[in-house]
Parts: sequence; structure tokens; C-alpha cells
Amino acid sequence: ALGIRAGSFILRPSVEQGFTYTTNANSSPNGSEAIQSDTTLRLNAVPDWHVHYAAIEAYGIFRKSLSGEDLQQIEGGIAQTIDYDLSRELKLKTAVGYAFKPESASSPVILGNVVEQPLRHTFNASLGLTKETGKFEYGVTVASERNMYGEAELDTGGTLNQDDRNAALTTISLRGGYEISPAITPFVEVELGRRQYDLTADAAGYERSADRVAARAGVKLDMREKLV
Repeated sequence: ALGIRAGSFILRPSVEQGFTYTTNANSSPNGSEAIQSDTTLRLNAVPDWHVHYAAIEAYGIFRKSLSGEDLQQIEGGIAQTIDYDLSRELKLKTAVGYAFKPESASSPVILGNVVEQPLRHTFNASLGLTKETGKFEYGVTVASERNMYGEAELDTGGTLNQDDRNAALTTISLRGGYEISPAITPFVEVELGRRQYDLTADAAGYERSADRVAARAGVKLDMREKLV
């Protein structure tokens, strides 16, 4: 729990080992059952800043079947967040991240006759400003997420190109909240955005780029004093 000091950073590495039974090991229409080993390595790094806050989170998962269908997969990611106090009432928050993992079995795109599920690469970044005025809280956040899909190797030979699935989602969100108590702040939020695909039309001829509009309401909870 105390971590390992490395310069101005406190490192907290961990290892998790588990076993899973699945009826569809390779997440394909013709997948079969397997018992697999899941090994997860995690690293949390936090600098000992007194005013600002930063954190780096990294993980890697190695998955291999012990019996049943032959499977060997790896996935991982890294993310960094920085909260910077510009003044007593104004805060800047930035975040960047990258992750990769095999295509999910819940994906709406079904890839049959593949040797193994191709990787999906996700890049994301966000920049936000929050201002507090009395009990009111205002915020604006600009965010972007890009998904890139690797080629699928077919069991009949050759590969399937998935460039028509590559896309980026860019959004801007406006939030307003009111502090009822130091632990409870209800808020409302509106979001505008656009998902833009690299190719104008996908393999089926559909133009899938679209605008996005969203509205949310919720409650922000600060339970630090209650849990410490």
C-alpha cells in the first residue's frame, strides 16, 4: 500500500492471476469452449505533488488457453491524467490514453472464418476547464477518441481490410452544477459531437459519419471524508 518510491513518483505495481471457463474462446461464430489462464500486470504511478494531481495507469493482460480451443491473446493500455489548479476557483484537467485489445464478441460486426480476432486500437485525449463560483460549478470539456481496426487474417488465406471502420469521435460538453453539501453536487450536462469515418462509405456502401447530441443529469459525490 505504501508503494515504491522512484524519484518524485510513488509506484504501485500489482499482479493478478485467474482462470476462466468460456464456451466461445476466440469470440467467433464457430468458437468452442476452453479453460484459459488470465495474467494481468498493473502499474499505478503518482507524483507526490502537494497542490496539483497527476497519475499514470498502465496494464497488460496475457490470456492463454489451458485446455479446449487453442487461444493466445494479449491486450493492454496506458492512460495519464493531470489536474492543474490555475487558481483557487479555476482548474484544468487533461487526459490522454491508448489501449489495444482483440475484437469483442459483442461487436455488431461479425467476423467469420478468421484465424484470430484482429486488434482494435483506441486513442483518446481530453481537455477540460472547471470553475467554481460560490456553490455553483461550471465546466467545459473537449474530447476526442479514435478507433483503428487491424486486418483480419482469414482461415481460407489472405486478409480482410477494415479501414472502412476507422473513425474518430470529437465532442464538446458543457456542465453546470450546484453544491447542496460538500459531498453532494447535482449537475446537468449537454454534449455536441461528430463521429467522422476515414472513408466516406463503408464496404456495404453506407455513409456512416454522423452528428451526436446528448443530455445528461447526475450527482457528483465526494466521499473522501466519509471513507477515510
